[in-house]
Amino acid sequence: MLNSSKIIAYQDMLPPTGFVRVEYITTLRTAGINTGIVVDSTDVIYATYQLDSSNLSQSGDKYIVSQQAGYTGGGIWVETYGSNNQWYVRFGSSASTNGASTAAERTGKHQVELKKQSFKIDGVSKLTPNYSSMPSTPTCFGARINTAGDAITGGGMYGNLYEGTGIVDSNGNYRWWGIPVKRVSDGAGGMYDIVSDKVFMSVTGTDFTCGPVI
Repeated sequence: MLNSSKIIAYQDMLPPTGFVRVEYITTLRTAGINTGIVVDSTDVIYATYQLDSSNLSQSGDKYIVSQQAGYTGGGIWVETYGSNNQWYVRFGSSASTNGASTAAERTGKHQVELKKQSFKIDGVSKLTPNYSSMPSTPTCFGARINTAGDAITGGGMYGNLYEGTGIVDSNGNYRWWGIPVKRVSDGAGGMYDIVSDKVFMSVTGTDFTCGPVI
């Protein structure tokens, strides 16, 4: 898990003009953020999430983190499958499945921690991914995003993304760290990256909706 003191240091940061902070952003499948960050082999990817309990039995994969990729090959995907209770971490044609997941991880708020040869939920190891390198295209949060035109390729996130979502290097420095925000003009949700000082909106043509203003 991240050092909490580092997170607290950013709690009072204000988003750009025209945006307000919200507790979370949410999607029922089709909204996704492309960070533009290609992770290094020592980086750690975090995603703080809560799945939509009304969609847990729906067939199909529920993405939380993905590599920008097409239908086949070249992807890291963190999923729970609709018909069972398993975690999947995939890289190209290699896949680590059947991790020691629990029903509790499909309800409530939790944090994914993913790095080379390591996959944890709330700091507890679930499985050891069997890929030997990290992705070569940008990391995305929410629904899966295609390399061609940033369109959805299949598999979406059903649920919420919270602060505690981003990419951190081996020294504990943020490369990308998102704070959920709402655009005042139309209510669309996005993530304010404290590193680049930019707001990242959904690139799929479908907007995130938002939780309560904080």
